Amino acid sequence: MGSAAYFLVAEALTNIVKHSGAEHATITLARAGALVIEVEDEGTGLAGIRRRAAFDGTTMLSSPAGGPTLLRVELPYEGKPVTRPTNWGGQDGAFWAANDLRYDALLAPLTRHLLPAADIRPDDRVLDVGCGCGNTTRLAGRAARDGWALGVDLSGPMLATARQRAAEAGLTNVRYERGDAQRTPFDTVDLVLSQLGVMFFDDPVEAFTNLHRSLAPGGRLAFVCWQAFELNEGRVLRREALSRYVTVPPPRVTGALSFAEPARLREVLTAAGFGDIELTDVREPLVVGSTAEAATAFDLGDPTVREWLTEAGPAAAARATEALREAYAARETPDGVVLGSAAWLVTAAAHI
Repeated sequence: MGSAAYFLVAEALTNIVKHSGAEHATITLARAGALVIEVEDEGTGLAGIRRRAAFDGTTMLSSPAGGPTLLRVELPYEGKPVTRPTNWGGQDGAFWAANDLRYDALLAPLTRHLLPAADIRPDDRVLDVGCGCGNTTRLAGRAARDGWALGVDLSGPMLATARQRAAEAGLTNVRYERGDAQRTPFDTVDLVLSQLGVMFFDDPVEAFTNLHRSLAPGGRLAFVCWQAFELNEGRVLRREALSRYVTVPPPRVTGALSFAEPARLREVLTAAGFGDIELTDVREPLVVGSTAEAATAFDLGDPTVREWLTEAGPAAAARATEALREAYAARETPDGVVLGSAAWLVTAAAHI
């Protein structure tokens, strides 16, 4: 198995862990060619992984004394050892939670498209899928002043921040729950909403069928998802700058970019029972930092980027950091470092 194939396998395993119920887990590739999932939760999390894992390889379970439970997947691999922690309960979720206001500001241009398209009414019951730190849930709650808004996510750290922000704002009609929107049965809602939160399902048809099931007759769906990698300048700039000196995984067609193709979007939503599907091409400049230094520092705080740099060693990491800073400096304007983005704004109706 080469590097590109490994990253696709690792992402599939990440999805298995994400939907297993495990609060903390990491995926490690040992040099001997073994993918290892370490799970702190030996209960529902491990059971979920065992149930959902189906690999072409040898799997073993072990529980070292005093250590985490291990699910070891023996796979041939020709490449470097790579550690890829899951985002939801660990360091990545904590990073997003610590920087929630910055992410809200970064994505505000997309939010300004999403909310009008969602057409939230005063008495709406709103389900916000993959709500993260809950900004869109709070905005929905303000609009649905006689209704309510529920934000659902898998990340404990992000939900903790979401609840804190809602309490600070005094929003009594907004609440948050940790759950898997692919399988959790929800109370009846009028609107399913999501900003960049619906691209990570391991079975999108099952997930959207579940969401369709929660909608009242005449219910609506509105979400934003990323278009192709090459149309989003932030992703391209960071990859081109860093990959000159460190190993950066190839762009993935799953995960955040899984709905980049319109035909795929329509296929999934139609299979899940939705109709009146409309896609709007949204192109917006995003301010990724007030200065090149700020943009670089933010990227260096990202656990994934830190991992790439650590694996490369100090000398290569220093050169990669300087290349990233220079790339951002070339795009610095009086308004900050501004890079183009491309997303789909998707609306649909529940067909009963």
